[in-house]
Amino acid sequence: MAPLSELQTNAPENVKYKVMFCGRHGQGWHNFGAANYDPVTWEMDLTKRNGDGKIIWGPDAELTPLGEKQALTVQEGWKRNLALGAPLPEVWFSSPLTRTAETMRLSFGDILEGKTPIFVEAFREIYGEHTCDKRRSKSYLQERYPEYEFEPGFAEEDPWWKPDEREPEGNRRERLRNAMFKLFDENDQTCECC
Repeated sequence: MAPLSELQTNAPENVKYKVMFCGRHGQGWHNFGAANYDPVTWEMDLTKRNGDGKIIWGPDAELTPLGEKQALTVQEGWKRNLALGAPLPEVWFSSPLTRTAETMRLSFGDILEGKTPIFVEAFREIYGEHTCDKRRSKSYLQERYPEYEFEPGFAEEDPWWKPDEREPEGNRRERLRNAMFKLFDENDQTCECC
């Protein structure tokens, strides 16, 4: 396969090539909670609460100790692969959910030094009803992640989450499709991390 730079140089008009590394967050308290309750009770009741009196999963679930360990294991893998010549992402994007930002921070550790991840609202999971999917305020994110930036127009409070409406699947697909089009249109980098 031709190197990416060669593909890009010889690309037809309106064609761009990118290498993207996309990751999933480590185990969050909402994942732990879901594993400890029957699916009906979890889905119909507990997801709409912030916790069960023992653990808290909302709003915006944090990583569990296992989730943190999972992210640190990813960091070890990145360091091994970078030493073998893997490409380092040129631009970094993150969902604005705490579990995702924290996973990125732990997964890359000192690899992120000098890099500025950007919070992108549209890169988040499905939203609505489940308290774990309600993001924290922009002010909270700025304080906790001062090394991150925000996409233009990022709202102070979650503009999408509603307590009585789950995002329809078709909307999620369209939202993510549009976010990818925007990513390709607005960035010249060829190696990106989400």
